[in-house]
Amino acid sequence: MKQCYNDILRLSTADLNAYCRQFSIETALPKTVKVNAVCHCLGVSTVGDSPNVTLTALSRTSESLTKSQLLELQSLSPKILYTLTDWSCDISEIPNIDDSDVKRFLLQTDILCAESERTYKLSRPYQLKQFVHTVQVCNVSSSFWIIRAQCLPSQSTNKEDIKLMHIIIDKVTGQPYGGYCTCTVG
Repeated sequence: MKQCYNDILRLSTADLNAYCRQFSIETALPKTVKVNAVCHCLGVSTVGDSPNVTLTALSRTSESLTKSQLLELQSLSPKILYTLTDWSCDISEIPNIDDSDVKRFLLQTDILCAESERTYKLSRPYQLKQFVHTVQVCNVSSSFWIIRAQCLPSQSTNKEDIKLMHIIIDKVTGQPYGGYCTCTVG
């Protein structure tokens, strides 16, 4: 029988931590983060009958990457990202990240205008960027850097509100190509 989100949510702490260890998910993370991360690794939807979490990417991604890079990007599933272990706090080797690339990625558009700039500044990612902490990088891909960070949204002091995110950026340009988050909607 295929598990659902509520099955994972109802697991005992010991059973949830066993899954976490299986997927190299830190057991010290808050329960909500662990539940959503385990669901991502098991291919279980965290939003009802919706499809599994997939990599968010701009349509132009297929135009700007080679076929092998596209295959490499598509292989970086949440399950793979959670099982990475070679994380470093030294972010000095990653390229500078252009804010306009981030805006285009988050807004899912190639064209930035006054209206889209306003939309971006009202968006939840923009409002939460100041709360991102514990940034780490992993260099296991030939084309991409993987960035992992935590975010404590809305100035909350409740550690249960922490979200864990992974962002995939180009090794040369710093352009974001995809990402995942332990927010319930991924």
